This record gives sequence, C-alpha cells and structure tokens, in this order.
Amino acid sequence: HYRHRIGSRNNAMAAQEEEKNTENNDTLWYFAIGSMMNPTCMKVRNISVLESHPGEILDHKLYFFSSQGFAEALPSLGNSFHGVLHKIDKENMEKLDQIEQGYIRVPAKVKLYNDKDDNEELVDACVYTRGNDKERNPDVDKPPSERYLRIMIEGAKHYGVKKEYVDFLENHKCIPRPKPEEFQSMGDIPEDAKTMTMEEVRKGNGKDGNPLYFSVNGKVLRCILDPEDPDFLKARQWFDRFPQSHFTELWLSKQMYDPKYGTPEKFEDCTREHCEYMEHVVHSFGQSHQWEVFARLDRTWKESDP
Repeated sequence: HYRHRIGSRNNAMAAQEEEKNTENNDTLWYFAIGSMMNPTCMKVRNISVLESHPGEILDHKLYFFSSQGFAEALPSLGNSFHGVLHKIDKENMEKLDQIEQGYIRVPAKVKLYNDKDDNEELVDACVYTRGNDKERNPDVDKPPSERYLRIMIEGAKHYGVKKEYVDFLENHKCIPRPKPEEFQSMGDIPEDAKTMTMEEVRKGNGKDGNPLYFSVNGKVLRCILDPEDPDFLKARQWFDRFPQSHFTELWLSKQMYDPKYGTPEKFEDCTREHCEYMEHVVHSFGQSHQWEVFARLDRTWKESDP
C-alpha cells in the first residue's frame, strides 16, 4: 500500500505534533481504519501491537480512493467514524510506514467507547491519510473490493466496534468478488505432462542454468523468457526474496488475505475454488505471456468448501 512521507512544511509540522501522542519515547497510539483493523492482516505482515481498543475518530470521515478502493481518513470537521485504536511501539510503526507507502501519518483525536457520554475519554493518536494535495474524484475513486470490505468487517467485529458501524460496512457499496465461472486460467495442463514434487519445483530457481518454476492450482509453470532477459532476472530476484512464493496458494493467501478462504498452511487445507481463485489473481498480474504450464504438481486438495 502506502508510506509515510514528510516532504512539506505542513507535513513536518504534523509529524512534530504526532510526537505528542506518545506516552513515552517508545510507544504511540495508531488508529486503524482498513485492513490493519484485522488481526490476521497484522499477523501475516508481522505487525505486533501492545493493546487494542474500539474507538471513534473525530473530525474525519472515511473515504475510499483509487481504482482499488483503499481507505483513508479524510479530515472533515464535525464528522466521525469508527475503527480500532492500537498501542504500538516505534519499531512496528516503522514497519507499517513501509507497508503504507503513499500515505502520510497525521495526528487525530480518538474517542474511546464509554457507557457514560459525560465522561468521554479522548486519546491523541495518529492515522493515515494522503494529504490535501491529492486529488479526490468520485468518478475515478472506486468503492472497496468485497474482499477488502470483508477484512474490515471481520476486524471490526473481532475488536468490538459498535454494531451500527459494522452494519454500515455490511451495507456499503463494494466491487464484488469474481464468480468462479469468471476466473481466468494460466493455461491447461498438457495431457502428457509429467508430475513433479514440491522439491523439484523448489529447484527451479533460475540459477546456474536451472529453469525458473512456480506452481498454482496444481499446475507447474516455467518461465519462457531468455535467462538474460531483464524480466527473467526480475522474476528470479523475486523468488530469491520470497522463496515460499514458488507455491502460490500457501504464500499469496497470506499476502492477499481473504476471509472467505483463510490462510492455509498446507495444500490439503486449500479447496479447489480457492486454488482456482489464486490462479485468477496470478493471471491478473498481467505476466501470463512470460510463463507456460508444462507439468502438474503432486499434491492433495481439501474435499469441499466450507
């Protein structure tokens, strides 16, 4: 996603104010409004928090932007919306800043839930937005995907965010998931294809004359580019960095978590539909012309969807 960048005087001032929200030099309060409301998303990104509370951010409204429909907290006097307040140390906040590239962090007031309205507890926190210089156009900015919205809803329920806000999210317009009959394929397995083990796929690392392999949906694909092609080298570097991505379902289901399918640890925990969906996601990256299906993976499947 988007990163904290302070490149203007206003942003620098915001950063100075943000330091006031720390209880000491090592922790601060961060108000999550999108996927970081969800504990699974934090876990798969190795983000740890010290404590978490449902709350309401003041003088901001929720806005979804870009063709992907990502969330930001848009300053708006007198408006408010709900989310999850995390107490987080600086090390984990820096990890988040790397993940949230394109956002800036700004100070905000967050109201904690309290049964007595006359005894409101306000917390100085930070929240991600994109800054006033960014264009916001309802004709360009799209609603969230169904997957993203379900991540938000799951997290809101987990942390006890007020039901009226959960209901608001449940009824929010979204881009629906593709139907199984709409899934795109990377190609069919040839009739005379051999069957390969996971170890054989791992050896396809693109080094020392070896081909470059990965698997998805029971298919093994090899890169058909010349080994000296810059795109081949980029792909090889990718698998060097993320060797577990040779097995797409087990890696991508964590990087692109979907509450519908979960985060399986083993192939036998993956349903056919889940694997077909992962193949569809890989196809959407637009690099299918660089790969060909040539073998099948020796694997098992979960018998049916829940």
